[in-house]
Amino acid sequence: CAIHVAGGALQLTGELYLGQGGTAHFEQESGSTSTTALYFGDGAPSSPAATAVIDGGTLTAGVSYIAATSPASVQQNGGEVDVAALLLGNYAAEMSTSTYTLTNGTIRGSVVGVGNPSTGTGHFVQSGGLVATSEVGVGNPASEYDFQGGQISTRGESTQGPFVQSGGINTTGQLF
Repeated sequence: CAIHVAGGALQLTGELYLGQGGTAHFEQESGSTSTTALYFGDGAPSSPAATAVIDGGTLTAGVSYIAATSPASVQQNGGEVDVAALLLGNYAAEMSTSTYTLTNGTIRGSVVGVGNPSTGTGHFVQSGGLVATSEVGVGNPASEYDFQGGQISTRGESTQGPFVQSGGINTTGQLF
């Protein structure tokens, strides 16, 4: 499955599942994509990794599960991702891993969750751009938020795994 949005608007009134039957690739250069929920990497845990590249435009989703049940990686080089929750490996089988790399652009929403306390592994690497959410959380010791640059603006950050800051500006109301 391959979806390439290079302009216009892709509007789904339901959910978007990518990677159910094998390899999946999503690419957005400009325009907009909207869906009630995004399940990215939604195949068997042994499936090939689903990949996404966001270079521009706007991606809007209620909840986005990255590595829902199979491996997935997202590279955001620009544009805006507006989600109620961006969950990396939070809904995943134990063998699923997810990576989200933010070099530029913006993520807005209620929460960015990296890994779940009981299942799934997430790695979030931010070298630029802005994460503006109510909460950023690292859910287990196997998951990590690697903050190299850019800006984070949250009301709170919770860590049960590594949150490593080597650059950038991190503005938060509380750490727990």
